[in-house]
Amino acid sequence: MSAAPKNFRPDESFYAFTVKRPVSILMVVLAVVVFGWVSYRRLALTLMPNMNYPTLTVRTGYPGTAPEEMETVVSRPLEQQLGIIPKLASLSSISKAGQSDVILEFQWKTDMNLVAQDVREKIDRLRLPDGTERPLLLHYDPSLDPILRLGLAGPQSLYELRYLAENEIKRKIESLPGVAAIQIKGGLEEQFLVALDEGKLSNLKLDITQIGLRLQAGNVNSPGGNLREGQTEYLIRTLNEFRTLEEIAGLIIARQNNVDIRLSDVATITRFHKDRDIITRVNGRESVEIEIYKEADANVVAVAETVRAAIFGSKEQQAFVEAMRTNPPPAPLSAQEKLALEAKKAEDAEKLAALQKKNPAAARQAAQAAALAEASRLRDAAQATIKRREMTGFLTYQLPPNTSLELLSDQSVFISRSIEEVKSNAITGTILAVLVLYLFLRNVTQTIVIGLSIPISIVATFAPMYMAGVTLNIISLGGLALGVGMLVDNGIVVLESIFRCREEGDELLTAVVRGTQEVGMAVIASTLTTVAVFFPIVFVEGVAGQLFGDMALTVVFSLLASLATALFLIPMLASRQFGGAAAGETGAAGDGRRFSSSRYLQFAPPPAGAGRLAHAGRIIGQVIVRLGWAIAIVLAAAVKAVLAVALVVIRPLIWKWGAGERFWKRAVVWLASDGIGGVEGDRVWPGGLRVEAPAHLAAGLTLAGRWFAARRWRWIVLLAVPAVAVIGILIARRFGASATPAPGAPAAAMMALGGAAGAAKPWSAQFWAWCVAQPWWQLGLILVPAMWALVFLIVRFAAEVAFRLAGTVLQTAGLAGLQAAFGLTRALTLLTGPLLGAGLNRFEAGYQKIQGVYPRLITATLRHRGAVLGGALAAFVACWLLLVPRLGRELIPQVHQGEFNLEITLPIGTPIERTAEVAAHIDGIVRKNPEVQRTALTIGADASSTSSKESGEHTAQLTVRMKGGLQALAEAGLIDRIRAEFVDLPEVKLEVSYPALFSFRNPIEVEIRGHDLNTLKRLSREAENVLSTSVPGLVDVRSTLQTGHPEIEVIYNRDRLAEYGLSLRNVADLVRNKVQGRVATEFRKEDQMIDIVVRLREEDRFGIEELRRLIVNPGGAVAIRLSDIAELTVNEGPSEIRRVDQQRTALITANVRGEDLATVSRDIVTVMDAMEFPPGFNYAIAGQNKEMKTSLDSLLLAFGLALFLVYIVMASQFESLVQPLLIMMTVPLALIGVVVALWLGGMPLSIMVFLGLIILAGIVVNNAIVLIDYINTLRDRGLELSQAITEAGRARLRPILMTTLTTVLGLVPMALGLGEGAEIRAPMAITVIVGLTTSTLLTLVVIPTLYYQFPGRRAPTTIGADEAGVPVEAMAK
Repeated sequence: MSAAPKNFRPDESFYAFTVKRPVSILMVVLAVVVFGWVSYRRLALTLMPNMNYPTLTVRTGYPGTAPEEMETVVSRPLEQQLGIIPKLASLSSISKAGQSDVILEFQWKTDMNLVAQDVREKIDRLRLPDGTERPLLLHYDPSLDPILRLGLAGPQSLYELRYLAENEIKRKIESLPGVAAIQIKGGLEEQFLVALDEGKLSNLKLDITQIGLRLQAGNVNSPGGNLREGQTEYLIRTLNEFRTLEEIAGLIIARQNNVDIRLSDVATITRFHKDRDIITRVNGRESVEIEIYKEADANVVAVAETVRAAIFGSKEQQAFVEAMRTNPPPAPLSAQEKLALEAKKAEDAEKLAALQKKNPAAARQAAQAAALAEASRLRDAAQATIKRREMTGFLTYQLPPNTSLELLSDQSVFISRSIEEVKSNAITGTILAVLVLYLFLRNVTQTIVIGLSIPISIVATFAPMYMAGVTLNIISLGGLALGVGMLVDNGIVVLESIFRCREEGDELLTAVVRGTQEVGMAVIASTLTTVAVFFPIVFVEGVAGQLFGDMALTVVFSLLASLATALFLIPMLASRQFGGAAAGETGAAGDGRRFSSSRYLQFAPPPAGAGRLAHAGRIIGQVIVRLGWAIAIVLAAAVKAVLAVALVVIRPLIWKWGAGERFWKRAVVWLASDGIGGVEGDRVWPGGLRVEAPAHLAAGLTLAGRWFAARRWRWIVLLAVPAVAVIGILIARRFGASATPAPGAPAAAMMALGGAAGAAKPWSAQFWAWCVAQPWWQLGLILVPAMWALVFLIVRFAAEVAFRLAGTVLQTAGLAGLQAAFGLTRALTLLTGPLLGAGLNRFEAGYQKIQGVYPRLITATLRHRGAVLGGALAAFVACWLLLVPRLGRELIPQVHQGEFNLEITLPIGTPIERTAEVAAHIDGIVRKNPEVQRTALTIGADASSTSSKESGEHTAQLTVRMKGGLQALAEAGLIDRIRAEFVDLPEVKLEVSYPALFSFRNPIEVEIRGHDLNTLKRLSREAENVLSTSVPGLVDVRSTLQTGHPEIEVIYNRDRLAEYGLSLRNVADLVRNKVQGRVATEFRKEDQMIDIVVRLREEDRFGIEELRRLIVNPGGAVAIRLSDIAELTVNEGPSEIRRVDQQRTALITANVRGEDLATVSRDIVTVMDAMEFPPGFNYAIAGQNKEMKTSLDSLLLAFGLALFLVYIVMASQFESLVQPLLIMMTVPLALIGVVVALWLGGMPLSIMVFLGLIILAGIVVNNAIVLIDYINTLRDRGLELSQAITEAGRARLRPILMTTLTTVLGLVPMALGLGEGAEIRAPMAITVIVGLTTSTLLTLVVIPTLYYQFPGRRAPTTIGADEAGVPVEAMAK
């Protein structure tokens, strides 16, 4: 008897349509899957989420200006102007020689586009000194780093390599889809240098400024207007640009005593190069580096693949080139071979001429054969040439000999490996979760039905991800992998409820509707407890907020998709019964029923007493026989298709035959039957041998005939239209063929005009020939209307026969393969069944033991409630007070990409050539290590870099790429050996850095603030020494206030300037022009513009003595030297001046090695507090420590808000304020396990751990919901409190263990920490696994005890519920 409530009506339930509209639900699911798959194909692939760092850098260049002047005239005015911008969190500046960087840090989630516009407007209002370059606005974004770096090296000069990179490689790569920009570094940029002789300038009284102006005036290309002369209009152009160096040298710059003074008389004009800012090397060879940047929304992996194919060729192109090298094409003909070939052609021509005289017909045939052979040869040669060009059209093949283009770094490789690893983890987790389901359910059908939730939910998630702008990255895919085990939980609950209703006596459809309805609201509420923890994301700041966003959206989308699958798809599948066709059921529905009951895919169980080996052989024999039937069905279908076509062909012939009509009808019926002889279609697929196309053709012809016969005017209209068309065509032919082909025209041209005779006939004769002389035309004209319908019906008939045959072949082949797979699997199962069965039986026996012990355990805990609750409380307090303070903290785990950088720093003022020499020495030693695959060296500074690190001619960066397959320990060991190797290298400081993923700050930054530079330098050096020796775990400690930049200070004597009538500004500009030089004009070389720089020759500006001898009054009667009006002294200025919040600051940076960030920061505070700071000086710890504090504090707030929202959802569900508090006790129980696991594993707290805790808060409560909700149900049914607790624990043990194990095992592959990017995923997975496991085990013991101690009561959900005892069905998760 059914246990359904008496007033329950399935038809009135909201979920009734799950059994009424199965096709509609299936179509919706299909549409969701299709759109999800399309969205997946369109999702961008990136390593990390799109992270919007709220930082702007205002970079201003002022060449030749010392740091103190840069601070005074550039940095401070910019700080004052920009310090009032809204949402500004921090303002700092770095003043270096010739460069000022003002760094603005804003609050997170600030709209940087609006801020950038505001900053630009304020900069435009500020008036900076003359000579200052326009400030650049730089925005830091790791996703805008180059996706590919290439090194170009070869035997050519650095000029030629640079030209090759800019004019060949750059142009080809820029045109590729997805490529935004190409940046070229290194090499030599061509420049023309006009090196003036100071002595000659002085003797001739020439001014360097006037020479520059004369060069500019003599290098002109300009329009001169228009000139009209008669009917012709001329454009006037002045073409006087320099074309050669000789023209520049011959330029007249002055005339004295009727003598022309040319530029070559006072200067040497040479091809030179611009001052080198950057030198690049690849594996020790000087090279040109090419950086490739993608468009903002482009897919990194797709763009990288496209670029690599264009540079190195596709696999097919590489194979073709390799084949060419193995079997080179024949060499070009030599001169003798060409002469021999010409002689042979002449001989053949003579033979052909002789043959022409004897046998013209044979000669023509021979000539035609020769022409065809030659055409074939030329065609083959052309095709071979086209293919050769296509297969060799990549860059590395087209490079000059011995020139190499090497791939230095490729972001897409790490991204692809990381993404594939996450996908692999998700697939493995899915398989493990499904195996857990099968172990508990022991039913393949139920396992498949629930297991469908995982792929459908995952695919459905991609569509909202695409609409929300979420990319496929290791964070979003990590969220999917995290939710794999949770996606089946709702399905478990619904399916369990349906089968419980079946066990209570409900019919199938009633059980589906009632079971879904009873747990529907509970499933929704359970899902909302997990979804609710992601709402506080809006309050998470810093890097955590950027990371948490993608993961939160992904998990929410997947859980909502699994909820919809559980409430609609799973009930629909559960409502399907697999029986035979119902009485009177025909057509496709009946076929489907008969197919579902067909024995083609079924294998009978072994008969009593049959051996496993014998039955396995019997099944294999059945598989072979069924494969034979499948082949017979395919052949029979082909025969029927051929006979159907033959029947339609002979139909006109048997039309008037008396027995023809009866034969036609019988044949049509036979073709529509599902068989041929002893071969029946339903042996494989019902209806597979039906061919109904002839019947459809006959019906169509009958319908068309009736339509034509119904109205005579239809024939008249349809006859008139063709007749008018024919007359029009004849008239057109008459006027279009008036021209007679010329004599000797090709025969094809004659035929095109209707033939020689046709062209001469009048149009009336042609009409007579068509309409009278050829009476079949009249018949065709009469049958035109019927022919239209006939052609359509015949085409439809042919298509129907072809599709029927193709469908039967495909269906039969698929089913044959499916039954073969089923049969072989069944046979294999029979052979291995004892082992598998024993394993399943042992698992079931173990579970039965646990299920038998658990009620006794609950009874014992209820008797010793104080000990249980006191022990749980003591464990939590001990963990909180003893272990939590010992846990370290860090921002983000370091991700090992098999690549790291060595930052090499020499004393400021070191020329770039000396830096290159030292860096090359270090590079050579590093490359000798066996772990190193390749190195790339960059010496100097990139003006467009947004890094706050010290850079200039005295710095270099050595990128070390390790060989594949090495672990993180090998990388750490290599770094330790490198540090030890160069620890005593004089005046050289090494610092290790890694490719940026998240924060661009150093792990440790200590800011010492004060006003006096000398005191700051002393304090920073003292702090640097103390931190290096007293704080364990600190490496690469260095201060930004290093040995200052050497300066020659020129102090002018204003009295002397006034005495000589000189202007200080003019003299200073003159000195700058002579020493530094200036670009006077440009030289056009094809489409390249080359600067022409004017300055003194090297020997006149070599040192301080030459500087003293500079003439500062060109054209004066008596030469005045610089030393006569100024005092020159050599001094040492500051290396740089940093300002933080408008206060001078010395910055000490360091990396962390072997310790966590929080521990090192505490030790730094202890050491720095012991130092004595003068009044007005203090220190602060910044860097990643500051970002970590911001992120972790906001995550703590989000964790608290998540718990609050979970409580609200549960209180709404239970209509109780006490019971949700009991359920919330699972969270501290989970924290016990998490804290112990982190402490034992030595894992510090990080953003990823906190993300795991927040997700855990929404998961762990579900097990307690399962238990308490069913306890309430049993109490409502009248059970005593302790009995209700014990019975609920026994009944809900299985779903609790199922849902826990599916989630835990789904995360195990991620927690193992294997593959690329595992350092980020593993802490989060471990947190969830340990927390959920601990919480489940303790929940099964502690929560029943708490409930017994504080039973409480829910408010009645319906009027009179307490009296009637109407149960409210529980849920599992």
